[in-house]
Amino acid sequence: MEPILYIGLSQAFFAGILIATKKPTLLYNQLLAAWFFLICIDFTIVLVDSTLIELYSIKVMPFTYGPIMYLYASFITREKPVLRAKHALHFIPFVAFFIVSLIFLNKPVMEGTKGFLIIDRFISLRLIYGLSFFISVTTYSILTFLVIHRY
Repeated sequence: MEPILYIGLSQAFFAGILIATKKPTLLYNQLLAAWFFLICIDFTIVLVDSTLIELYSIKVMPFTYGPIMYLYASFITREKPVLRAKHALHFIPFVAFFIVSLIFLNKPVMEGTKGFLIIDRFISLRLIYGLSFFISVTTYSILTFLVIHRY
């Protein structure tokens, strides 16, 4: 698994650099570069978790992938895309679970996938996390598909 993570990390990093430095600087290219850099950060965290120490038990980066892909698709299909403050609302689940991950920083909330449904004091948090993640992935996949289909 580690070689795959190293390969993915390096590919995401270099793709992010290539797209971020592409001229002219366009909003949708910056979003795509950010998406690649977030994947790079997530892979780095997974590598550190699996080889050194666990940084945090609640994985929150995946909550950014759907909103960024949706914004990328909607901006690349517009003539004059503008990033507005209301677009930050798409990242509320990420912020919420990031705060939760800081609150439970040193607690064994999620210990891999084997203990996800073990009944303990964190079961409700894990179920909310899983349901939120499922809803996020499904919703943003459908929204992105609809944006591309309409275009």
